[in-house]
This record gives sequence, C-alpha cells and structure tokens, in this order.
Amino acid sequence: MGLSKKVRFEVLKRDSFTCQYCGKSAPHVILHIDHIQPSSKGGSDDIMNLITSCEGCNLGKGARELSDDAVIVKKKDQLDRLQEQREILEMMMDWQNELINLEEEAVKKIAEFWGRNFPGYSLNESGLAFLRNLIRKYDAVELIEAIKISAAQYTKCDIDENGNTQITKESVSMAFNKLGGILSNRNKYKDNPELKEIHKMLNTIKYEYGYVNIKYFFSLIDRATKLGVGMEELNSIAGDNNNWTGFKDDLEYRIAEIENERR
Repeated sequence: MGLSKKVRFEVLKRDSFTCQYCGKSAPHVILHIDHIQPSSKGGSDDIMNLITSCEGCNLGKGARELSDDAVIVKKKDQLDRLQEQREILEMMMDWQNELINLEEEAVKKIAEFWGRNFPGYSLNESGLAFLRNLIRKYDAVELIEAIKISAAQYTKCDIDENGNTQITKESVSMAFNKLGGILSNRNKYKDNPELKEIHKMLNTIKYEYGYVNIKYFFSLIDRATKLGVGMEELNSIAGDNNNWTGFKDDLEYRIAEIENERR
C-alpha cells in the first residue's frame, strides 16, 4: 500500500522540499519519498524511515545511498527538532495556564472588592464573566478605580422595616452596568483631558437643571470649543443659568457672537 498524502507532505515539509541526496529542491526537480531502509529489507513506512529524494537520485539510488552516519544524523536531527518543539509547546502551555490562573485570581480579588463596596451583594457567574471581559480589555487597576467611582456615584440606600440602612438592589445593578462606560470614558480622558471636564460639567448641569438635551449639548460644546471657547467660560455660562434652555440660549448667543466677529 502506498504512502498517504498526509505522510508524504509531512516528510516533504520536514526536509524543506529538498532532495536529501543532492540538495536540489522543488520546483526545479520532481521529488519522491524514499525509504532509508528499503521495504524489501523490512523497512517501515514510519516517517523516521522516510526521506525526500529527487527523481534522478531515487532512480539511481543504488549507487548513491546515504551513509549509515547520514541516516543516524538525519534521525537525530529530527528527534532533536521534535523534542525542541515539544518543550516549546509545553512552555507555551505552562505560560497560558499561568496567565489563566493569574486572570482568575484577579477576577476573584476584584469580585471581593466589589462585595466590600456593596455589602450584602455578590456577583453570580454572569457577573464574574463580565468582570473577566473587562480585565482583558482594560486591566485590574483600572477596574478597581472604576468600581470606586461607580460606588460613589450610583449607590443609593433605603431604610428597611427594622430601621437598618441597606443599599438598594436597583442602585447596585446600575453601578455594575456603568462600569464599562466609566472605563471607556477614563481611557478617552487620557487622550483628551478636556473631555473629562466637559463630562463633569454635563453631570453637574444634569443634576442642577433636571433636564439636558445631551446630543445637542455635545453639538454646542463641539462648536464652541472649535471657536476657542474654553472650559472656564463654558463653566461660567453653566453657572449663570438654572435650566437647560437658558444655558442653550446663552451658549448659542456666544457662538453666534464669535462667528459674526470673524466674518
């Protein structure tokens, strides 16, 4: 029975598609797979007994056989390569397992930190999976900071029937769901520190005004900053008003004023 295509390919690949008798390589010559120890003398089809030979060498191999030393060296080189590949694979697997263990340890520690910020609540498997994804996208230190921010901004408490203070389930869910957005914004702030001040102002006026058209707010801020209106002036306009309409009208007026001056 002839050699399978898979075995032939493995031998050709191992020998770099080069005749091991004369050194000629494809596509300049037609390559065959030769038995080091002939089949007629009990040689097996094991890859260790196979070698790449060009058509010419294969046909005339009676006068051009590899020496016994060459066969041994060839086998030893193959075994050395296989051993090296095995060792590298084992090191890679050990490294991957170590990374997985480190990641799981980080998830565990951060979940405990979350629980300390929200007493009485713990994360289920879905929550742990969400933390795991955040750690992969950002890092553990950033996630811890995001938990602190989320707890400070979104925690709300109620008094139960026994007069004890308890964090509301709704605020815990809100705080957890905001983690991704907080991390995303913190990354944006690194590249654009002014954006942090804009978001801070937005949160302030949302609290003070009760209503803000957020999409139009960012549109106005973008137009104003491109015209050179700085954060100090923007905060001044925000502080001079007590509702969204007043802020919008004053900033639109300031934008129009600058545009008219430049015409």
